[in-house]
Amino acid sequence: ISLQTMITSGMIILGVAVSAIVTGIFYFNFSNQVREDLKLRLRNIADISVLQLDPEALSTIVDETDIDNEYYIKYQKELSDIINADNDVINIYTMRQNNKGTIYFYLDAGNPSYVPDLPGTTPYEQPSDLLVKTFASPSGTVVENDIYTDEFGSVISAYVPIYKKDGSLESILAVDMKADTVIKAEQNTLRQVLIYFGISIPLIALLSWVL
Repeated sequence: ISLQTMITSGMIILGVAVSAIVTGIFYFNFSNQVREDLKLRLRNIADISVLQLDPEALSTIVDETDIDNEYYIKYQKELSDIINADNDVINIYTMRQNNKGTIYFYLDAGNPSYVPDLPGTTPYEQPSDLLVKTFASPSGTVVENDIYTDEFGSVISAYVPIYKKDGSLESILAVDMKADTVIKAEQNTLRQVLIYFGISIPLIALLSWVL
């Protein structure tokens, strides 16, 4: 093996290794930024949604007989309109926790084909740790760090406490974004990074041979 071949091979190996490290760092940082952007978008949707709701009016929705309540009908439509305006949002709903710590759904909005749960009839069997913590000590809008899977599917969720005039917690509003939205965004980032890495290899080889 000629000295030129040995030096060229060594430079190629070193160049590819450096490129792989740089590509990995870039993907990690960019992927995190993509997820943070989606979480910020979800947080904004949740903050906008909660502005549509009057806590005192929400308190009149207590059980399944209230599906004819004027506020139930009004808020169902307004929240459904928000969902229909954003293809990535799948559900918006409010929840309350009873004295035994069980969480129930009350105002449950979705797309036109969605069949909502009747107020106070469906318990949330697998609430996330963040949701349980939010009920225990609410402190503004919070967003799940990762995709959460429960009995209803895989989503990333934002939670907003809703307070009455006396400062007591009326309910918590949740907004669910499709898990596919987060996964596809990260897959697109990975695909772009791999393309750049693939292009860099022949360029590194050519540069090494020329040098």
